[in-house]
Amino acid sequence: MKRLFYTFLAAVVLVGCSQFDDIDQPVQGGDDNTSAILPEVVSAVVPDDYDSESRTFVVRDQHVLWQTDDAISYFAGTMKAKYVYTGVRGVTTANFDLVEESNISRILYTNAVYPYDADASCVHVGGVDQLSVNYPAVQNYAVDSFGNGANLMVAVGANPGEYDKNLHFRNACGYFTIKLYSNKFDEVAIKSIKLTALGGEKIAGPATIIASNTEAPEITMSNEGVSEVTLNCAGSGKVISSDVQNPTEFWFALPPTTFEGGLRVEITDVNGKTYIKETTKKIVVNRNEIKPMAAIKFAYPTDNQLWYTRHSDSTELYEFYGGENPFDATITDHYYDELNDIFVIEFDAPLTVIKAQAFESYGLSDKSKDIDTITVPETLTTIEEEAFYSSGITEFIVPGSVTHIDEEAFIICKNLRSITFHPSPTNTPLEMEITTSLGHDMGPFAYNGEVDLSYIYVNRNIILTKDGEPFTPDNDNEGIFACGAYAPAGTVVIGEQLPEIYPYMFNHCNIDNVEIPAHISKIGDGAFFGCNKLTTITIPKTVKSIGDDAFFNTTSLKTVIIEDSDEPLQLGHSYSFTGEDRGTFYYSPLSNIYLGRDIDYREEGEPFTPNTWDEGVFSSDYYDLEELKTTVTISNNVTRILKEMFSGVRMEKVTIPASVKTIEDYAFEYCYILNEVTCEGTTPATIGSSIFYDCDELGTIRVPASAVSAYKSAQGWSSYESMIVGY
Repeated sequence: MKRLFYTFLAAVVLVGCSQFDDIDQPVQGGDDNTSAILPEVVSAVVPDDYDSESRTFVVRDQHVLWQTDDAISYFAGTMKAKYVYTGVRGVTTANFDLVEESNISRILYTNAVYPYDADASCVHVGGVDQLSVNYPAVQNYAVDSFGNGANLMVAVGANPGEYDKNLHFRNACGYFTIKLYSNKFDEVAIKSIKLTALGGEKIAGPATIIASNTEAPEITMSNEGVSEVTLNCAGSGKVISSDVQNPTEFWFALPPTTFEGGLRVEITDVNGKTYIKETTKKIVVNRNEIKPMAAIKFAYPTDNQLWYTRHSDSTELYEFYGGENPFDATITDHYYDELNDIFVIEFDAPLTVIKAQAFESYGLSDKSKDIDTITVPETLTTIEEEAFYSSGITEFIVPGSVTHIDEEAFIICKNLRSITFHPSPTNTPLEMEITTSLGHDMGPFAYNGEVDLSYIYVNRNIILTKDGEPFTPDNDNEGIFACGAYAPAGTVVIGEQLPEIYPYMFNHCNIDNVEIPAHISKIGDGAFFGCNKLTTITIPKTVKSIGDDAFFNTTSLKTVIIEDSDEPLQLGHSYSFTGEDRGTFYYSPLSNIYLGRDIDYREEGEPFTPNTWDEGVFSSDYYDLEELKTTVTISNNVTRILKEMFSGVRMEKVTIPASVKTIEDYAFEYCYILNEVTCEGTTPATIGSSIFYDCDELGTIRVPASAVSAYKSAQGWSSYESMIVGY
């Protein structure tokens, strides 16, 4: 049975053509480029021959039929137009009507894009027509298919200089499919699935496509693209199959991509439960081909159950230490469920407490070392001390119902790779006790030996406690996910219920990028201390303050974006290993700085003024790294440039917007390769002493032509009189 893809396809028989290099071909209908020369109707056909690769289809029993309101962007001559199909759905031949038009630069061939995009464009460059398109970052679920508008396609007319009425579309996408099934115990409805490229490959956003009427399209993703795509299931979600042999299929339409670092799949149901599946294997998605992923079980126990799995193939039931029941409910059954390949413990009442040492390793032959995963119900409220001490668990999901986790619950879990904190239905904070038995205070996941947490998902307000009282970490051993030098997490995802990033929360985490959500208001001391693989950080405008040492020793950090805001950012500075003051990003080889707001520089919360060049906000330990070139962008929200702010930064040019009224002492000291400064203000900013001290390459200071005299005579600026020129 043929399935319908609720999207768009247009195809006609290939027509031979001659190659034309001259863009100034005569255009059908004349050279006046009026709307009269555009066809009122363009035709689209789905042929019966599905065998040719040149046809736009995926597999023989699945092809696209026209749907009502399908629309395309159409480019020809010097015109851009929108065409819409208004007929009945599910036909193989359709006529698209002209509904909107505008002018563009002349192009050689007719080009078209599905779906219609008001921002799509086409230009003639280097002898070819180039389409600028946008791969959707959000797609909608469709039964056994990709959703309407997800499957981006392009077409090129057969005849140069003509407005072709018949278009041959080709897929510009490959297809990645995920199959989900639940267990026999309950019904699961999926709300969304997020696909993330762990290697940072761009799978959505702007792209350039060179299309052809005889060859496959050439696709280049922009660096401005994103590395994740979300598939949404509208309304009450999509209920998935409980039959492992017939799982429910979800489709992603993606640009052709080689995922060198693998993929992460983040599945969320309508109740807010999230399941994470990662693979670091190389995955290749080719154009016009389907790449399937192995079926995934999305399942949770009932209130009266606990599930676990084993590393080995053993079906032997787990024996609790001393034979005692380590739960607050009585065990009524304990068995291996062969159908779902899990061990099930059933209780006489909802499970609320896992008692002390429940799954603790108590010897070299202890069977807890063989436990792989443990899945607990949403009724659980308490995990007592040492509950999983030194066990073999690899992943654990903390339900939103849990309100207390006692000391050392997860200590020395050397196999632990993934920890997920689900949101609380009532937004109740989760209290976690720090570890004190090692002779000094340490975080809940500290001292895990060779642990290599590859994933942390925290969508919960977690409050550290010591002896039941709130506890604030003040060193890199005490943060929630701190693991000293063991560099725990490869991926960190922050959810809506975490209001701020707490002191030393992610220090030494092995992450290259982390998205700080727009609701975060504060980043605490040492939050990303020692994250020496972090390459990019964006500070949202909602963040009001950042503590000391928040980015200390981030030695791979290349891009810092401080988003636009009218409110100053209180920014702490850093200390070196010797205890000396250093700039916030002193140890980061920054190649891209975007400053979108004023900075209130702080030390332990109090105003701080640098005394030496290496204490400025963006001062750099890489001032002599010859291959480093830094782009600095200062937005119109910035009114003052602080003392030593950019000292040692390897920028060649910088533009100072008219909004800047004050530039403090030595602001650009030791910017050794700075050769040009552009000042946009017609009134010279008030400047301190030696703002360009030791900038030996500086030769030009560009100012508005009407303000040349004002700058040359202004206090401070007059010392640079010979460099000042008008523009």
